[in-house]
Amino acid sequence: MPNHYHLVLETRDGQLSRAMQTLNGRYALRFNRRYGRDAHLFRNRFGAIRQSSDGQLLWTLRYTVRNPVEADLCGQPDEWRWSSYRASVGLENVPQFLDVRGLLRYFGDTPDRATRAYRAFVDDVVGV
Repeated sequence: MPNHYHLVLETRDGQLSRAMQTLNGRYALRFNRRYGRDAHLFRNRFGAIRQSSDGQLLWTLRYTVRNPVEADLCGQPDEWRWSSYRASVGLENVPQFLDVRGLLRYFGDTPDRATRAYRAFVDDVVGV
């Protein structure tokens, strides 16, 4: 996305605001150093929606990885290089911060079955 990003986060300590301040602040510092700027990068405070049911969470998970496709920035979720989708379905190494097992737990009891079911779920845009 050229002007925003989506994250699905689990906060264990309830410090979402502090985490987002750190993430956005560090990114802004690196961006400004790299491009010789000193301005704000983000206009508004982040938005957050607590997921109150598994259904809502599943909808959000699909929306997050399909958003660049729906915005016509790529043809398939695995084409968006900034997405966790590729790592989640085994197309690249999983970064340490990404809980792929926690994600796939919603889709099956073995890694192969869960990965296939997750791919099918993301591809099922009729169900969105």
